[in-house]
Amino acid sequence: MIEPAPSSLPGRRVLLFDYHVETALVDELATRGIEVVVTVVGVAGGVPCVTLRDLLDASTALDPRWPWNCEPGPTAAELLDYARGASRIGREPFTHEVNLEFGGGIGLDELAATARLHVGRSLELLRRHRVEEVWFTSVPHFGLDHALAIAARLLRIPVLVTRQLPFPAKFAWEWRFDGRVLCTPATAEFERWERGAVPLDLFYMAPRRWDRPLEALGRRVRSVLGELARLRWRAIGARAWRAAVDRRRWRLAIRIEAMDPATRPLAARHLVALEEAGLARSRRRFVDMQQLAAPFVYFPLHYEPEANAEVYGGDYAFQPDALAALSAALPEGWCILVKENPAQGFVRRGEAFHRLIEALSNVFWVPDDTPSALLVERAALVASLCGTVGYESLLAGKPCLYFGHPWYAGLPGAMRFAPGIDLAALSRTRVDRAALDLAVNALVSAAADGIATRRFTALVPDAGESEAMTRLTARSLARISRAARAAFG
Repeated sequence: MIEPAPSSLPGRRVLLFDYHVETALVDELATRGIEVVVTVVGVAGGVPCVTLRDLLDASTALDPRWPWNCEPGPTAAELLDYARGASRIGREPFTHEVNLEFGGGIGLDELAATARLHVGRSLELLRRHRVEEVWFTSVPHFGLDHALAIAARLLRIPVLVTRQLPFPAKFAWEWRFDGRVLCTPATAEFERWERGAVPLDLFYMAPRRWDRPLEALGRRVRSVLGELARLRWRAIGARAWRAAVDRRRWRLAIRIEAMDPATRPLAARHLVALEEAGLARSRRRFVDMQQLAAPFVYFPLHYEPEANAEVYGGDYAFQPDALAALSAALPEGWCILVKENPAQGFVRRGEAFHRLIEALSNVFWVPDDTPSALLVERAALVASLCGTVGYESLLAGKPCLYFGHPWYAGLPGAMRFAPGIDLAALSRTRVDRAALDLAVNALVSAAADGIATRRFTALVPDAGESEAMTRLTARSLARISRAARAAFG
């Protein structure tokens, strides 16, 4: 039996797993009785930080007897989540830092061993810092964070997971404790939302803005010359690889990977995946939406790998499963139009993925540049795992079908998929805007105030990084933590 972590310490000792930790937030939490004793990934002044590479390269477990041989140990579901998430892990050439875009860094034959090492490292981390609560600002979704969540459960430490909503300065949350998922009421009401179902600012889907060619060239030449002056050849290679990835120059990125002996095996796997993806894309069955007379369901694919598909997708995290279930439920004469995510690269879009979709005779592709708004307008029905396109459909007065766990679940017109569902009847219903406004007001009003995930500061550009926003976020997190203490004891 694993000895629980101490729980009678003064205040609350928190491990914060965040990509961009604000020192000001850590300081503000301290004034509210919450001490961030260690961070993972993000750096805050004066607080010990553990990097992803530290977790990945863990070489020893807490106890050689290992909790797999004890009760309770990790469950099969937890290990499956770890394995699925760990498939994202790769290495960047020359620096060997963790990369989560392409995967291939942990072989299938190594998963059992790495799970033990990573959970053991997490157990050691939690006990050494006497952690009482673990906070994730985004849901665990790439193996190393799964290992930390497993370790917290083994030590019976409550885990807080936040989920930033696409509404300005509002985030949802849930507590996980002893294998259960719980949402605890706030000790005081959060700010009421009274704006109704407003259109979303999907800033994260906007095309990336690049500098003018001469500016970009000049900046990179200066950077390379600086590295040359310091004889940092490996840093130059790492910068070149990152530039190739950012610009989707996949073959160049793979060639750079092949130059580093440590990432050469990854390069070989990535080259095969790239060739497969290109061949599979060339075999897609395309259809011209403008000439299509039959009713259709619009199904945009999620970018992968990402938490929206792999975690919030639930039982349909593998998107061809959702398409197969939807295909079987289609009324006679209907079809499904699939659109690829504009940010998707070659990863997870290989031959097997496409063959499963090709086997569905009533599923077709539309060109990648087809406007999503036009597809929503023309579609008889919109379906998605949990993408914001479902909410956009509701704004257009149309119902939407979802397969996973979207933030808009429960809103009027949002229907969870179930075998035998009458899609024709669902498509004939209309979403009452007044009812939708009321439901959105209730949903967003119950969410916490602030920005728990820093990239969402783009929603409030004038105030996102302000001292007032920091205080607001800290106050919300403190309320949530107090409510958890009341619930968990």
